[in-house]
Amino acid sequence: MTVPESAVSPYDKKKEPKIQSMCKKLRDAKAKLAEVEDFVMRTADELNRDKYAANGREWNNLESYTLKSYDMSIKIESRKNSKIELNDDVNLAIHAFNEYLDKLLTNQNADIRVLVTRAFSTNKGELNATRLTGLLSVAINDPLWKKACDLLRSAMSTNSTKRYIKMYVKDANGEYVDV
Repeated sequence: MTVPESAVSPYDKKKEPKIQSMCKKLRDAKAKLAEVEDFVMRTADELNRDKYAANGREWNNLESYTLKSYDMSIKIESRKNSKIELNDDVNLAIHAFNEYLDKLLTNQNADIRVLVTRAFSTNKGELNATRLTGLLSVAINDPLWKKACDLLRSAMSTNSTKRYIKMYVKDANGEYVDV
């Protein structure tokens, strides 16, 4: 939108180039920061890949990891945060887990029910996908458990994944401080 010069106050005429300059500096800084973050991520990934290779393993780039300097004064964390959404099939999974628990448990060994129930507890009406994913990592060789895990997997979908990297250095007190 073009504004006639006659409608622009003297203050706005003085302010405009400074605002444009600030905007340019921030955009330039953001671009430079993105370049640095890309360098740090690529270099950290390379180091992590080398660590896996040295141990005869192949790194899949799906995991979060932490790198530390030899003297532990610097810590670099690469994290992946996946937004997992659950569809209505999660209710079928809850029923299947309860079916498994009812078959397995008596009052004497009901501790596992607490763990499963906690995984399905809600916070502000929302299920916690991280806790639910934890159930999938439990290797129980029972057809009902496997059915419940399959139903839970089918109820989950990854909406988005964001990767971030954080760097910390130890301060004078030996505490890690975000860079």
